[in-house]
Amino acid sequence: FFIDLGNGEDDEPVTAAEVLILTQAVRKNKPATQVYIRGDKEVQYGKVVTVMAALKNAGVPNVGLMTENF
Repeated sequence: FFIDLGNGEDDEPVTAAEVLILTQAVRKNKPATQVYIRGDKEVQYGKVVTVMAALKNAGVPNVGLMTENF
């Protein structure tokens, strides 16, 4: 998984646990922050679903998926 904190840096790879920690930290200060998941083609779909469910259980009301045009 990759996370973009909107700081102009390239996406950095992170684990599912890091996604939760970073998301909770950002949403603590900015609760309306929208969360989107973008995995490269190597990420198994089941892992994406697991992260989406974990984010929902952590209180993120809406989790979006980012896509690319091919």
